[in-house]
Amino acid sequence: MADGNSPFRQCLQAISRGDGETLRRVVQCSPELHGEGLEHLVDEAAKTGSVELLETLEGLNLGAEVYFNWALVNAADGGHLELVRWFLDRGVPVNRVSRGLRESASLHSAIQNQHLELVKLLIGQGAVAAESVRQQAEGEVEAFLNSFEWKSDLQLRRELGLLGGVSAARLPGESEYLSAVVGDQNDDSLKLKYADWLEGQGENARGDFLRKLIRAKQSMRRRDLPDGGVLPDDWRDMVGHGLIQSMIRHSYPEPQQSILKLARPALDIVQLRTTDDDLPIGSSKLGGLPDLPADVPWPTFGDCTDSYSGMSDLSPEESQQLCGFVGQFHCADLVKTLAGKPFPEQGLLSLFFVIDPNSGQDGVRLMYHPDVSALRRKSPPGELVEPNEIKPVQAVALFETLALPSKYGPWGDDLNLTEEQQDDDSDQNYANLEVSGDLLGYFCPTTGSDVTPDKETQQLGRFQLSDSLQIHLQISKADPAARNFDGVRVAWIDYT
Repeated sequence: MADGNSPFRQCLQAISRGDGETLRRVVQCSPELHGEGLEHLVDEAAKTGSVELLETLEGLNLGAEVYFNWALVNAADGGHLELVRWFLDRGVPVNRVSRGLRESASLHSAIQNQHLELVKLLIGQGAVAAESVRQQAEGEVEAFLNSFEWKSDLQLRRELGLLGGVSAARLPGESEYLSAVVGDQNDDSLKLKYADWLEGQGENARGDFLRKLIRAKQSMRRRDLPDGGVLPDDWRDMVGHGLIQSMIRHSYPEPQQSILKLARPALDIVQLRTTDDDLPIGSSKLGGLPDLPADVPWPTFGDCTDSYSGMSDLSPEESQQLCGFVGQFHCADLVKTLAGKPFPEQGLLSLFFVIDPNSGQDGVRLMYHPDVSALRRKSPPGELVEPNEIKPVQAVALFETLALPSKYGPWGDDLNLTEEQQDDDSDQNYANLEVSGDLLGYFCPTTGSDVTPDKETQQLGRFQLSDSLQIHLQISKADPAARNFDGVRVAWIDYT
């Protein structure tokens, strides 16, 4: 777009000079700049901090204000106080909802770059910074932030009921409408019924968002795409906003039905550092000590049910090696979500994994305990050798999302990809659309290809055991409902 003396190049040069008149004239005369090109120009103008240039683009009545949300972040990143005020005066939201909590990307940028006056302005407008972002503050910015009483992310999630399983359907009776939309992303009539129902419940903002999403899907124009940043991002993901947005951004001429048809619910894991003492017995978590029935021993290598390496010819000593505890998931958290519906309504799943540091052989064990009242927190009965040692405790929140299959797996032909979508150098490359979750949904290849054996197999989860070790587990789609958890397979291991 910026080759030679193209209109886009001329606009960039005008922006660098602060020449609003040339910018206005070139954009007016260049229809190719009235879509994605305009978005880039708004971003570049925001980086300069020029209110005049933004007013010029706004005055063209081409919908430049659609792109102001990210432009606000660019202005904050550069410490452009007056331009940030200008955006806020125009009603650009200072916070977005990220996995259930309000967060401000513009405040994040201001803190990272130590822009004190900008931090004061944004907080005065209600901007919220995540705990991990506040910890990056230094000097005067740190002192200013410390003058407030902030709650930890874990405290906030507890108060808001955003720990464990979190359904994207927040209202009673909503799940059936969301489930229908997720089951057929191509049927816009299902979204319209959902919008009608939401508006009948007083949820006008979400109903309006769905109607605008349908229009954007029909037009495939960026300016028609609703932003919805103040709406829960997990809900936006589930109704297909992220997929349609990616198709539009990557120049798909139309919403590809074969891709949308294969979108499947999955779960993302939000992790929050805590301690075992701070979590009730049976809580969903990663790391720490497991909660097991009193009569169930800590599993050993010999108890494992599958191995990526084959688990062949274990010596008696290797067979007694203790497994490392990966984490546990309360089934009641899983069944709140569409992806987790097939699991038992009660009980606890405990996941163990072991790698022998000498032979490199590995094994997995997934245990199901139906009676959570019988659980006790257990310490290992012996030494755990690296990399199977006890990991730091992380409370978890499970948020719904959509996943797409790899083009290299069993669904490759069903995707019906064009030559451009298979071309790694094309903007329409399918890899630009691929999305996956941490739990359930489709297997997500990282350092290898898709090793899913058939369409009846799904991802169980991918788990980062250390900075250099990630495991990928799969399970038959029929097994959770049958309460058969011995069939878990180690699909892939990443060593980085």
